[in-house]
Amino acid sequence: MKKYIWLSVGFGLLILLIILLANVGFPFSRVIGHIPQGDKVGHFVLFGILAFLVNKALSCRMVDVLGNDVLIGSLCVLGFVVIEEFSQLYFDSRTFDVTDLMYDSVGIYSGGFLAVASDNIQQLQVRVRRLKR
Repeated sequence: MKKYIWLSVGFGLLILLIILLANVGFPFSRVIGHIPQGDKVGHFVLFGILAFLVNKALSCRMVDVLGNDVLIGSLCVLGFVVIEEFSQLYFDSRTFDVTDLMYDSVGIYSGGFLAVASDNIQQLQVRVRRLKR
């Protein structure tokens, strides 16, 4: 679990660096412009990975939200994403895009799903090892 904490922090810092570079006008379109829908794929992948790592670091703990169990890590990443996307309204070099929020959200959901699935697989492996003894 400790490794996921460090991976979450490191990956989060990488995303912050990307955001800072975008805020000062770094031309990411030159880097990802050759990939069809590269911007959208980037949003999905980056925030999906971050959600996976944060949820693993938090041992896939959940909280009740309106009668539904929701991953705490996914909520934290979603909060960060919403703040970051709306902050783009204040930068001339950035463009607020609801579609980016949608891809971020789908990435966060996917990352959370994979985190829970991997936890379930690990728990199943532990049970199988115990049965073999």
